[in-house]
Amino acid sequence: MVGRLSVGSRIVKADNPVFIVAELGINHDGLFDRAIDLIDAAADAGAEAAKIQWFKASSMYHRKAGMYMTASGKSVEIFDLMREVEIPFSWINSLVEHALNRGMLVFPTICDLESLDEAEQFEFPAYKVASYEISHIPLLKALGQTGKPVILSTGGARLGDIEEAIEALVVGGSREVGILHCIASYPAPIESVNLGAITTLKSAFPGTVVGFSDHTEEPIRAPVEAVKLGAQIIEKHLTLDRSLPGADHVFALEPRDFGLMVEKVREAEALIRSGDSPTFDNVLIGSTSKATLSLEADLRRFAYRTIVAQRDVMPGEILTNANIAVLRSGCSAPGLHPRYFEYLINGGYRAVRRIASGRGVQWSDLLTN
Repeated sequence: MVGRLSVGSRIVKADNPVFIVAELGINHDGLFDRAIDLIDAAADAGAEAAKIQWFKASSMYHRKAGMYMTASGKSVEIFDLMREVEIPFSWINSLVEHALNRGMLVFPTICDLESLDEAEQFEFPAYKVASYEISHIPLLKALGQTGKPVILSTGGARLGDIEEAIEALVVGGSREVGILHCIASYPAPIESVNLGAITTLKSAFPGTVVGFSDHTEEPIRAPVEAVKLGAQIIEKHLTLDRSLPGADHVFALEPRDFGLMVEKVREAEALIRSGDSPTFDNVLIGSTSKATLSLEADLRRFAYRTIVAQRDVMPGEILTNANIAVLRSGCSAPGLHPRYFEYLINGGYRAVRRIASGRGVQWSDLLTN
């Protein structure tokens, strides 16, 4: 790996300005005009890039994945929530063109192989991987094969998870990889951000570009502290109005606060370049450990990818792409790690007992005593 990200004409590396990304996510709420307004708000606030999320609900969760409690406290069927905010293919050309006209880069978070196939029809300068796809080894290998820079979020991850994910990207062909420290909690309590992990990631994965994806509700404290610690990317969710009913609005920044964050990040950069020694906030730094925090454990179990039965698999039936998939576990018991997916479907494995639709696939379903 080469220690930089070439995102279009923007080179992200040490000693260059911090790359500031506005995460639009699902805050368009399925409305095209709102997506356009979010791009305008991001540009006006000083973001360099707008990031969209590209996924298929059916390739993310099983229909029986269960209920999810949103950041606003509403309990919803997770499959229905994701289906409602899939970004339509027909929007993409217009969103990309509008972002470019506003002087911004735009690139997607890719959550599944089908969406990657669609995205490859466009000339995106980079791809993002959400924290919950860090175990999706088949997707990571395919992303590596695109030859484009890949930025990997690490909410809920352990160092071993990150190492395996980077290995899959490199096996695919990646040379430019970014890693974003973040906390898988929405919103993340300010005292939980454990920014000392940034220094660990920089040491553990030389040749990558390390940044921070912030899920706290405060606009300034954590992003500025991350920059002091050497973060080269700052990503933050953007909304037009935090009171909107969608799942992710409540922990996103409104445009005015996003602009304030950009201003303070640039001030922190200027201070560092001047040679002044910054002061550090020990509450935000926490420890240098990069591990699954207790407040991340439930969401890791719910949303990290495992191998799941797409339909009932009967005794004696061979495992194939048609009956198992790499999905987020939801409320079902997690299945095997996706590192085994290609091994299972290429190895002629048969079920030795019925595997119910939506349940995680276990070795006990495949091996006799």
